[in-house]
Amino acid sequence: MEYSKRDDEICRLLSTGDPKGMDLLFNTYYSRLVVWADTFLKDIQLAEGVVQEFFIALCHLHRLFHTAVHHFKVSHDELQ
Repeated sequence: MEYSKRDDEICRLLSTGDPKGMDLLFNTYYSRLVVWADTFLKDIQLAEGVVQEFFIALCHLHRLFHTAVHHFKVSHDELQ
């Protein structure tokens, strides 16, 4: 799989905390990841569930990261 301009856009959106980044990431890679997971699990419904859980966890981590960065910036600005 080659790196594309869409990947650049996904990275840019994710790095700024834009929720569209997660949507684009999901829409771009969900199907491919399900197919990949199914090669190991040999159960398409289980593969779909695993990939869905992965994206849910990734979404939570992304929000947590950007919340922490925001709080750090606010705290840092208050100290100056």
